[in-house]
Amino acid sequence: MIKPRPSFQKCLKCGEKFLARPKSDALNPLDFICSRCKGERSGLLEFLSRIFKFKN
Repeated sequence: MIKPRPSFQKCLKCGEKFLARPKSDALNPLDFICSRCKGERSGLLEFLSRIFKFKN
């Protein structure tokens, strides 16, 4: 199994960019929904990405 690298993706629900960190190479739609839309607490990198608005 090749572990996928984290990358910035657009959320399928709100359209905001977030740091996607899939846990396995079998991707599912929940891997492309941000933690805010899932109802989870966000991490430090996601907080910093919202402040500095990384462009990809």
